[in-house]
Amino acid sequence: MGWGRLHEETARARAAVAQALRRPTRLVAATALFYVIMAALVVSLFDRAMFEAAQGGGVFTGVDHNLGDLPFHLAIVTSFLYGHNFPPEHPELTGARLTYPFLVDLVAALLMAAGASVRQALRLENVALAGALVALLHRFARRLTADPLAALLAPLLVLASGGLGFLILLDDVDPMGGGVVGLLRHLRHDYTILPQGPLRWGNLVVTMLIPQRSFLLGMPLFLLVATLWWRSCRSRTRTPSRWPWR
Repeated sequence: MGWGRLHEETARARAAVAQALRRPTRLVAATALFYVIMAALVVSLFDRAMFEAAQGGGVFTGVDHNLGDLPFHLAIVTSFLYGHNFPPEHPELTGARLTYPFLVDLVAALLMAAGASVRQALRLENVALAGALVALLHRFARRLTADPLAALLAPLLVLASGGLGFLILLDDVDPMGGGVVGLLRHLRHDYTILPQGPLRWGNLVVTMLIPQRSFLLGMPLFLLVATLWWRSCRSRTRTPSRWPWR
């Protein structure tokens, strides 16, 4: 995309926003409400990725799948910040080249070098990338389906993905203990990844986006490429019926 196209897209976006503000429709109101809800959800979820106890009392996480990944990412971040780790070496294997995609941790190290604490750096980057992921999912689904409702549902379905654990959850509902709401407020264990049984489809956010932080950068980049690819395919054909999913 050249600078001319970028300027054209920016001008088109400004015009669309101005028109929506002058004459808001139900779709505009629904989209605005959607982004407010998604912003609150993203901040709430990624705020639990890491906690710091006062006066150096330790580092904690609210996501059990992050117990092993968080120390690894902190080691990479601090190796860039304090160890001048260039060219990047594995922080736990002396002399071994770091083959893990490290760009997302390098950005966190840059934020810390600018004055942020480690929790502030991770939280700011995580929320920014997760917000970009939601927006790009919405845009890609709108381009792909040309359906506003499908475009709004797509990010919800992706972020709420998981297995059939809700079938087991129903067995633990106690009507005398507050029912479903009471159980959801005090979950006894993870219902999507269990030590026993075949139900091991974990939720995308808690098993990949929070612990495996490079996915949080890679997925928005993929959606950018996929959106441009789809637009290119659509512009080169005049027969939409060639595409069976449209």
